[in-house]
Amino acid sequence: MSQSANKTRGKLVIMGSGETAPTMVKVHRELLGGLASGEITASLLDTPFGFQENADEITAKALEYFLTSMSKRFTVASLRRASDATSVQIEAFKAQLAASDYIFAGPGSPSYALRNWSGIGVNKILRDRIQNGATVVFSSAAALTLGSFTLPVYEVYKVGEDPFWLEGLGVVSLVLGKKVAVIPHYNNKEGTNHDTRFCYMGKKRLDVLEESLPRDSYVLGVDEHSGVIFDLETQLAKVVGIGVVTIRHQGQEQIFPSGSEIPIEELFTSAITKSTSEIVTKGEKTPKADDLATIGANVDPLGSAIDDLSKRFDEALLNRDAKGIAEIALDTEAEIHAWSSDTLQSDSLERARDLLRRIIHSLSEAATVGMVPRSQIIDPYIQVLIKLRSTLRSEKNYNLSDLIRDQLTSLGVELRDDLNGTTWIEGETGRTLR
Repeated sequence: MSQSANKTRGKLVIMGSGETAPTMVKVHRELLGGLASGEITASLLDTPFGFQENADEITAKALEYFLTSMSKRFTVASLRRASDATSVQIEAFKAQLAASDYIFAGPGSPSYALRNWSGIGVNKILRDRIQNGATVVFSSAAALTLGSFTLPVYEVYKVGEDPFWLEGLGVVSLVLGKKVAVIPHYNNKEGTNHDTRFCYMGKKRLDVLEESLPRDSYVLGVDEHSGVIFDLETQLAKVVGIGVVTIRHQGQEQIFPSGSEIPIEELFTSAITKSTSEIVTKGEKTPKADDLATIGANVDPLGSAIDDLSKRFDEALLNRDAKGIAEIALDTEAEIHAWSSDTLQSDSLERARDLLRRIIHSLSEAATVGMVPRSQIIDPYIQVLIKLRSTLRSEKNYNLSDLIRDQLTSLGVELRDDLNGTTWIEGETGRTLR
């Protein structure tokens, strides 16, 4: 049953990425829990990725994510290609949106989504649902469509067209009264050797795009694995996730860390005044202004986890710690499972699989040759030869004592004599043993 009878106004939630990742589970749970009691109708929109060959797989992963992580069964509001849909199918799609309490859309193409949503009143349905208590959660490509101006990411970043704006759905304007260009993936770092911040546009393109915006408009940047909740009932904006939200206006910007709560009006005007009279943060202390620009600058939770697991694996392998390696294998598999429903755009999940393969290979080698260092195995035998050599030297039988030394050297074992006696090192590791 829809919450249409609920007079409390709802929420518009914009996420930068991670909409089906472990990082956003808590946010989704709190949003679902904040809806009025009773049966909640939750819908997943498949339009943004409707053109993709793996659209069924993306849908299945998202449905599994919500069912597994939130114990909530979502229904697909399907409109993959409006030009192929009948008028009855389009009306059914709109009717489902109008009856939904939790409306979710995420990855895909913003320009493709606009081609299918513009002209059929999706923006007004979303506005009406929010004003009547529903929660609308758009992330990534879908988030780009919410503003009055939409960035055609693929056309500019991949095809090479000059930077330009498309006319967006204008949902932010309808709900909040602000002309906005929403830019998710604001702190993206996938480019490594080239600038892919600002949803793959980079700083140069962002400057060009911003110059073409009307003077009364704003850029709303949302970091990856982060989001902003606009609560129409309380008129507060809350930053969630692990990054920051950035408001830009005519080249000036204001940055809000996760946990910030601020009046919606002040959130936008802060970029003009460069000051905020009241920012309430929960949990962590508000960082200093000089530190804000670096918060969330390298957000890649899975990548960071894999880096940590790789270091642990290297140390365990060096120490011949079979139990530790097994634990790391299980931890790596757990990370892969936790992120399996996310529509990742980085190579972190493949890196995790590569690490797991390395671990399996090392355990295979351990099963073949054992984990005990070779030096420990051969040391008792070498000690016998060292004692024999010492006896021969005391008897001045240098020919035989030198023969023992030379034969050991040819086998990768170097003897070293000093005042304290004879030690040996293994050629491959340089490890010294007495």
